[in-house]
Amino acid sequence: IIIQAVQAIYAFAIILATLFVISIIQIRHLVPPHETASVTREDMRAWLKISLPMMVLIGTQMLLHRADIVMLGFMVDIENVGAYGFAAKISQAATIIFMAGTTIFSPRAAGYFQQTNLSALRGLYKKMQTLMMVGTIMICIALYFLYPLLLHFFDPAYGQGLMAFNILIAGYCLNATLGPSSYLMVMTRHEMTIMWVTFGALFLNVILNLILIPLYGITGAAIATAISLNLRNGIGYFIFLTDKHLKEASR
Repeated sequence: IIIQAVQAIYAFAIILATLFVISIIQIRHLVPPHETASVTREDMRAWLKISLPMMVLIGTQMLLHRADIVMLGFMVDIENVGAYGFAAKISQAATIIFMAGTTIFSPRAAGYFQQTNLSALRGLYKKMQTLMMVGTIMICIALYFLYPLLLHFFDPAYGQGLMAFNILIAGYCLNATLGPSSYLMVMTRHEMTIMWVTFGALFLNVILNLILIPLYGITGAAIATAISLNLRNGIGYFIFLTDKHLKEASR
């Protein structure tokens, strides 16, 4: 069963890689011929140097957020998978403020970095960190009281996912207190670093799922997901705190 679960993760990764290759081919076809002729090999290398890590990062993030469901499908019964799936879907509502904040933060952060206005960049990060933390905590409190009520409208059997739900929203709250560190890494040319950090978080997620699901079932999957997500963002936040350029800008 464990081998099948890992094979499913590999299959998903292969699908993402295939889609990446297809997207590259499609992009080349969409570029007008007269513009394609002016694109040099050095231009393509420069484009791939930036875009490839970001595409891999996005694909790895997708795997990171889906690994628990995939592995549960091979390791527990269908009722527990359904309960966890319901808990995971509802808990993702806690990320609304965080995701909305990143759409505001990312272009502004990139602009400040291009202008070498690192003091403004650090100030923007602190503001978004506070907004995300307060907003996410408020949503998580509301979801904590709302979840039992939702069970009456859907399936009371989903109640067995309550502990997993609580762990997931607690993980999202902690993640929000760290701010959009992974997006900051991408906007400040640390995309390779955060890509490898995300790979590491995915690997840890799979290992923790293999260990914790047999011991704690869907609760173990929630623990694995919460730990891996916060480790990824925590390392990004540590880089933010220790980056010498940003530290000098705050003085």
